[in-house]
Amino acid sequence: MNPYSSLFFALLTFLSLSAQAATGLVYSHILPPLGVHITAMTTDSAGNVYVTGSTQYSLFPATPGVVQTKFAGGDCSYPVLPGQPPQGFTCPDAFVIKLDAQGNVVFATLLGGAGFDEATSIALDGAGNIYIAGITTSFNFPQAAGMRFAGRGPTFLAKLNPTGTALLYTALIQGTGDLPFQIRIAVDQHD
Repeated sequence: MNPYSSLFFALLTFLSLSAQAATGLVYSHILPPLGVHITAMTTDSAGNVYVTGSTQYSLFPATPGVVQTKFAGGDCSYPVLPGQPPQGFTCPDAFVIKLDAQGNVVFATLLGGAGFDEATSIALDGAGNIYIAGITTSFNFPQAAGMRFAGRGPTFLAKLNPTGTALLYTALIQGTGDLPFQIRIAVDQHD
């Protein structure tokens, strides 16, 4: 992970421009400090903004009652140079944050296990369910009730209900390539 990307995204301010007044700032919102890496965002017709990515911030401000309130983290390592020992770092968890049209946090949830978890894409269906796709090396990636994984990633797909309080679907897909890579998702507007 690029050390400057976390700092850049930690300072990133979200801007929402009104369709009626496209020349003015409607709101701004600053996300938690260092260790937050934003990879994708989308909006809905009500003006809500959905942001996803990964975080290494163990004090990530997850809201009560969401799918995952505690940071799972873990120990990861990354080879810096050939022949040199790998550099250790805290494994990130994926996250999803929903902001309302005024920039207030509606909910914020983590989504990850004891390995490297990063959401790289987000989409919504017509019922407001939230779909997240990304990469994982976690052996204990969160599973929706009644679902069992046949193996490990490195790609995950997850479906959250509109309030972020339930995992409706999860899947790990094998054979999708070597890390790092970007997974993209698209959803039709049917329920």
